[in-house]
Amino acid sequence: MLGRRATALLIWALVAACGQSVATTTSAEERPEYPSAMLGGTGSVVSSDAQAFSLPLRTLDEGLRPGFVSGDALFRRGWSSELGLGPTYIAVGCSQCHVRDGRGAPLDIGEGSIVKVSGAEAAYGAQVQVLAVPGVPAEARVSVEWVEEPGSFEDGETYTLRRPVLTVTDPVFGTMQEVDMSLRVAPPVLGSGLLEAVPESEIAQWEDAEDANGDDISGRVNRLGVDGATVAGRFGWKASQSSVLSQSTLALWEDIGVTSSMLPTENCPEAQTACAATPSPGPLSDEELRRLELYVRGLGVPAMRDHEDPEVQAGFEVFVDLGCEQCHRPTMRTGDHELEALADETIHAFTDLLVHDMGERLADGLAEGDASGSEWRTAPLWGIGLTETVTGATYFLHDGRARNLTEAIVWHGGEADDAMQRFRGLSADDRSRLLTFLASL
Repeated sequence: MLGRRATALLIWALVAACGQSVATTTSAEERPEYPSAMLGGTGSVVSSDAQAFSLPLRTLDEGLRPGFVSGDALFRRGWSSELGLGPTYIAVGCSQCHVRDGRGAPLDIGEGSIVKVSGAEAAYGAQVQVLAVPGVPAEARVSVEWVEEPGSFEDGETYTLRRPVLTVTDPVFGTMQEVDMSLRVAPPVLGSGLLEAVPESEIAQWEDAEDANGDDISGRVNRLGVDGATVAGRFGWKASQSSVLSQSTLALWEDIGVTSSMLPTENCPEAQTACAATPSPGPLSDEELRRLELYVRGLGVPAMRDHEDPEVQAGFEVFVDLGCEQCHRPTMRTGDHELEALADETIHAFTDLLVHDMGERLADGLAEGDASGSEWRTAPLWGIGLTETVTGATYFLHDGRARNLTEAIVWHGGEADDAMQRFRGLSADDRSRLLTFLASL
C-alpha cells in the first residue's frame, strides 16, 4: 500500500499528465518531505475554532500552567494611567492589536496597527503615538487611504491590488513631510517560543547573503547587538528582536507606554516635555514580565487540517515547484531551551527566519537593525489558514495591504519575483490547489 508521500507524488504525476503541471525549481533529491500534521511538534494543539491561537502547548508542564494563565491575563489586560499606561500610547493592551493572539487590522491606527517613522526621532521617536493620557498631547493623527491597481494572471483571470497612503494631520512637534513612514499591522504571536528555541546555527546554515549558489535568493540573518554580543534577530517584521522577552518589553514600552526593568524610562522623545514631566506609577514587575514571557512562549500551534486530502497534498507540490519552500522552509528543529516543551522538536513553521530583499514595491524606507528598508523576515505560515476564523478578517503582509493570500503572493518581488511570476502563470486549478494547501496550515 502506498504511503502518504508516495500517494501525493502519484497524484501530482497524474495532474501533470493532464497538462496542468508547473516548472519544477527543486530537484527530486532536494524536494522537502510533506510535513507532519503536527506543525508545532508534539505540543501542537488540535483546534480550529476562534481560540485556536490562544491555547497552551499540549506538552507544557502542568506546574507552569498557572503562570501561563496569569500571563494570559496580563496579555489581555486593559491598561489605565493608574496601572502604567502612557504617557503616550497606541493601544491600551496587547490583545487590542493581537486579536486572539492573531494579527491586527490596518483600518484604524491604534486598533491593530501602528505607523513606524524614521527621520524625526527627537520629536516623534520610532512611531507615531496617536493617543495620550490627560495633560499630555498625542503626537498626531494618522489616516489611511487605499490606492488600487488592477492586474491579471496569464490565463486572463483578474485581480486588484491595493497599497496604503498615509496622511498625518495635526502634528504637534513639527512637520512630518520629510519623514519616512510605514504602516504596520500586529503579527500573530502563536508559536513564538518554538521559534525562539531554534538554534542560531540552524538559522545561519540557510544564509546565503552573496547568493553563492546562484539561485537569486540571498537571505541573511539580521544580526543584532545585545549586551555586547551579536545575536540573530528572529521576531518582528524585519527580525529586529532576538527573543520573546525583548520583543514583549519593547511592545509594552512603545505601544502601551508600560515600563519595565529592561526599559525603565518613559517613552518620551526629547521634544516632548509634558510627556517627560508626567509621573509614572512604576514599571511592570519582573515577576509579571516573566509570566507574560511564559504566556507568549507557551502558546501552541494548531495542527494542520485535511492533512490526508489529495488536493492539499497536491497543493504542497505546487508550493515546492514554485520555489516557495526556498524561503518558507517547511521543516526545522528546535534545540535546547529552559522550557522542556520547546526543546528538541521538529516543527513546520514555513520560515527560515532570515530577512530577504522583497523589492521596491514592498519597501518602506525604514531600516531596523541590519535589515534595510526593502528587507523583510520570511513570515511563518503556520496558522495562516485559520486567520479569518480567529480574527474575523484576512489582512496579510506587514501593512495589511493584502486582503487574501492571492494578493499577498502577487505582491512578492525582489528575491521572490521569480516564484511570483510562476504563480501568475499557473492554471486556475493549480492556483486553487496551492491556496487549498495554505488554507490547511
